[in-house]
Amino acid sequence: MPITRRDFLKGVVAGTTLNAAVPLNQVLEDSNRTLEEKLINSWETENLNFISENRNNIRQSAHNQDLPPEFLAALIYNEKTKESFISRTMDNVLLLAGLDPTIGDAQIKISTAAMLDGNNKKLSNKEQHIKYSKLIDTPSNIDYAAKYIRYILDRHNRFPKITSEELLNNPNAMAIVATEYNRGPSKSPVQKAKPNASGLHVVSLLCDNSILYKLFERKLKGEDKRIGEYFLTNKYIGEAFRNHDIESDGRLGRRSAYYTLGLSLLGLGYYIIHRIRNKDTQRS
Repeated sequence: MPITRRDFLKGVVAGTTLNAAVPLNQVLEDSNRTLEEKLINSWETENLNFISENRNNIRQSAHNQDLPPEFLAALIYNEKTKESFISRTMDNVLLLAGLDPTIGDAQIKISTAAMLDGNNKKLSNKEQHIKYSKLIDTPSNIDYAAKYIRYILDRHNRFPKITSEELLNNPNAMAIVATEYNRGPSKSPVQKAKPNASGLHVVSLLCDNSILYKLFERKLKGEDKRIGEYFLTNKYIGEAFRNHDIESDGRLGRRSAYYTLGLSLLGLGYYIIHRIRNKDTQRS
């Protein structure tokens, strides 16, 4: 049974780390069913392989925005774990209904992509489909994700001009940025910003022996335990757990409303087209 995000975070809080020495497709040799083994196995092979196959794109996009590639990879991995055939299908329905779905591997909204390109106006249907074409292209989608992270960072109330190395050594900054990537930028001062469960999960993927460091060939200092210490001392973890279900229910409710509206509009469109065709048939 796959480990839950909650159990994953509990394991990190308890000081457990992932073993970066385990290759992607190798079965673990240690037969002991420890929490560490469960955490290693909690990496979803398909999504981790996606990160591995696209590491060059991730590395280049991260470099362009002065971000740690491991952080960008962790955020994209976290977004991909939420993907399903149903969510992708319904996002396409929302697009057809003229709404603003999240698209692609890093789940970027069409309006967000337009904003990052300097366009804050309402898009026409043609412009929406042009942005959609960009977002379903994996390298382009990854690039938009990196640009969005830098946009969130550089706001005056967050971490303007923070460098890649500074960000990687600031788990709280990464958690806050990953949180706002997940639920939208906040106007609160940085001192009052609180990470949610999704943001904490992204940071937990970067615990000190994370396989992501191996993928991007980063060598950490032996005494560097910043991620583990962050989880051991973070006072917001309990609150993030308590709010997680509320946030999930609210997000599900909003998406359900959008899906219902999208399907209703498609049904209405089909009905109108069917009536028009019937009238044309009767006239002929």
